[in-house]
Amino acid sequence: MISKCPLCESEKTNQFLECEKPFKSMYHRCSICDLIYTDRSFLLNQDMEKSRYDYHENNVDDVGYQNFLRRLIDPIQKYINNSLIGLDYGSGPEPALQELMKRDGYQVDIFDPIYANVSHADKYDFITSTEVVEHFYEPKKSFDHMLSHLKENGILAIMTSVYDDSIDFKTWHYRYDDTHVAFYTDKTLSWLASQYNLELLESKKNVRVWKKTIS
Repeated sequence: MISKCPLCESEKTNQFLECEKPFKSMYHRCSICDLIYTDRSFLLNQDMEKSRYDYHENNVDDVGYQNFLRRLIDPIQKYINNSLIGLDYGSGPEPALQELMKRDGYQVDIFDPIYANVSHADKYDFITSTEVVEHFYEPKKSFDHMLSHLKENGILAIMTSVYDDSIDFKTWHYRYDDTHVAFYTDKTLSWLASQYNLELLESKKNVRVWKKTIS
């Protein structure tokens, strides 16, 4: 049975890897957008997924965690000012990034399908998403939703570990989290930029900053 890519919806996909440890899973890779993704039969149900997130310790007052978030916050601040309103997409149980940006004088709303699935503004000047996109069960729907809330000329900043073929995927630490189900390469991120009219502003390790251009 052909596995349809959940990002570009192509049927030009191949089985990439089967694994037994640290949990049983199967992965596919798309020949068009290069997304690597977990076979749907191995996705956790929402209760199990939430139970994993509930154990995350994202203490905003932890200096190490602050420095981690600053890897995304510092680059985006080059392109925004305090008069703009942002959205942290996939804020999780503890919206630490929102709090840090609030301390810097920015207004940031939060959205999370599990913890903060509430009404929010229709359009935002900037959107952040830190260690979130790898959790997308349906990347196309999630990116469509995210980008629909970004104004034209708005700024999008994403942090996720980027895969390349020099990495042994089977033993890659990023795969060892069973809530990580979508893995992106540079080719995947370039495909995303083309699909959603995103102009690349910054590219650093695991962080990309784009501007949404007029389509």
